[in-house]
Amino acid sequence: MTEAIKKEEFSLQLFATLAAQAGYKSVTPRVDDGIDMMINPSRELVVNQKPQRAPSSNFIGIQMKTTTQKQVRMNDDCFRFYLRGKNYNDLIALKNDWYSADVFGIPLLLLVHLLPDNEEDWIQVDLGQQFYKMNGLFYWFYPARDDNFTNNPSQHPIKVPLGNRVGLDFFNNIFNLFF
Repeated sequence: MTEAIKKEEFSLQLFATLAAQAGYKSVTPRVDDGIDMMINPSRELVVNQKPQRAPSSNFIGIQMKTTTQKQVRMNDDCFRFYLRGKNYNDLIALKNDWYSADVFGIPLLLLVHLLPDNEEDWIQVDLGQQFYKMNGLFYWFYPARDDNFTNNPSQHPIKVPLGNRVGLDFFNNIFNLFF
């Protein structure tokens, strides 16, 4: 397995684990057309005075990118990440749909998983202490309302705020932001 595939699989599985711990379902589309994963909360319904869980109609799309710390340019309040033009334009297209009254859209977030530079540091296993430790942090990015498409097909620089770290509270907070 190549390093790029390892990074992608590691990131998708770890993010799905975080979503599950926070009570959210993650779904991987059969065809990756710019959306790597969808997250969706469940809701409680009462039918015949009995509570039951049911899916929500609210979804957020996730575009996952994984890199190492040496591959980004860190500043005091953000890091610069270079995204392929097509991927950036996917974010803009769905952002425009979300703000359009004429189109049913879903928000599409970019998640950047920043891993340690050394692959051996990505996951630590200690069977004696009975734990798995997964290193690295996820950061999220959503384009500003007035951001436009890029004409550069190779890459587009974005600034990801360091405050946009993903913890377990991210899921409720991001759904409250959009819905």
